[in-house]
Amino acid sequence: MDKNKIIIAVVTFLFTVTAATAQTDSLKGMKMTSENYVGEVYIKPLERTDKNMTTKITFAPGSYNDWHIHPNASQTTLVVEGQGYYQEEGKPRQLLRTGESVTTPANVKHWNGSTPVGAVTVITVSEIADNSHITWLGKVSPDVFNAAEPPHDMLVRISEIEVYPEYQEEYIRFALTIGATSVLEEPGVIAIYPMIQQRDSCQIRILEIYASQDAYRHHISTEHFQTYKQGTLHMVKHLDLVDMYPMNPLAMPEIYRKLTSKNNE
Repeated sequence: MDKNKIIIAVVTFLFTVTAATAQTDSLKGMKMTSENYVGEVYIKPLERTDKNMTTKITFAPGSYNDWHIHPNASQTTLVVEGQGYYQEEGKPRQLLRTGESVTTPANVKHWNGSTPVGAVTVITVSEIADNSHITWLGKVSPDVFNAAEPPHDMLVRISEIEVYPEYQEEYIRFALTIGATSVLEEPGVIAIYPMIQQRDSCQIRILEIYASQDAYRHHISTEHFQTYKQGTLHMVKHLDLVDMYPMNPLAMPEIYRKLTSKNNE
């Protein structure tokens, strides 16, 4: 199933059904009473063709379904109101906001639902296969559903720096000073961690983690950063600032938890 074509089809379909459903919008559809759903979930079929089935699903706050697959059929889910969770087995939980979508390949184990504090309404477009539309595969752990949402504005950066050999030691002193000062004095600076490449000591890498974009903007405006920047410009042969995004954003709260637990021992 071509994801872009499906998204366009869903958006187009939403416009065509708006007028027809305006007077019955309060009717969310059939309330699911199956044991495969947690909380209040409402399903309303919208359209069915020879190839696809389009469905509106509303998850009340704190509602979600069990792990499941769609046998031999893919499914595209588009969030039309609110925000909710989606997770495939072996991957981090995703937060999908209004207008965002995800396509689940055939036979991939996953679950989806609202957040603990807000409802979400989605439109799903599912391929029609010869066998059952859905196979249930067990409960989602409440710990997974209720896990704290990591900050989405967090900035992770790796500064790739090559310094001239004659300035190597002096630059390292600057880097260590700016790192220690920033972490100590700025609450929004989570880490500034300089590292030296073993095979070439003129190759410096600095791992930078900021709690938010605002924290980063504040950091580069501080006097100690400006002193570092102006004092090392002539030492740097090459600089590349590489913004990163975490492959598993849910790991960060666990890292914090372990650090806090260790410090409290």
